[in-house]
Amino acid sequence: MATLCSFLDSNFRNQWVRYGPADVYVRKGNHILNGELLHTFDIANINIANEEQQQKGVFTAMVCELRELLTFEYNEYHALYVENVQTKYFANHLRRRGWIECAPIELPSFFMTIREKI
Repeated sequence: MATLCSFLDSNFRNQWVRYGPADVYVRKGNHILNGELLHTFDIANINIANEEQQQKGVFTAMVCELRELLTFEYNEYHALYVENVQTKYFANHLRRRGWIECAPIELPSFFMTIREKI
């Protein structure tokens, strides 16, 4: 399975990647935030099969690594985007960490900006 960097280096628009114990479906996307079209790195699905490894900081570690990668190595991205958050626990986790909530159609989605659009 691909890694975050191999996906970012590829020509693929979307792909499953492995991050520690998680299988993560990611996408190179575009979304509108505050009327501006942003080039985003989308996290569409996270699956951690072993329940003992859930809620142990895997997502937080991945976001830290992604922010670093997208700031210094893959700087065409303006934001991280997490779509269709399905649990209140995870939605509250994102809110507490300053993610910007989008107007939900069915399930809430969240942005975290990396840099201002130039």
